[in-house]
Amino acid sequence: MLVSEEKRGDKLSDNSSNNFPFIKLPRALIDDPNFSGLSAEAKLLFSLILDRMGVSQINADRFTDKNGNLFVYYTIQEICIKLGCSHGKAVRLVNELEYHGLIFKQRKGCGKPNKISV
Repeated sequence: MLVSEEKRGDKLSDNSSNNFPFIKLPRALIDDPNFSGLSAEAKLLFSLILDRMGVSQINADRFTDKNGNLFVYYTIQEICIKLGCSHGKAVRLVNELEYHGLIFKQRKGCGKPNKISV
């Protein structure tokens, strides 16, 4: 369905949508049959993790473990806020990504956030 210029409002008129930051979604999450059981919310979370991974890459000296793997810190609370979901749902989404081999968690303990590697 196409929306006329005047009904779209000022936010999206005159190609200003090119000014919005975008989150990348790897095509494999859509096309690869190995990920067909992955929920859309888990795919979105993975995209958010990848986006944060870009920041870790810029600061690789601080976000590389002893084995040379890049990681991010992403707390369950942050996931709840970003996705507007409950704590239990956020935990299930992280576990879903881990089950499908998309992320690896390293627990820090003592209330510290987990390290997540892709």
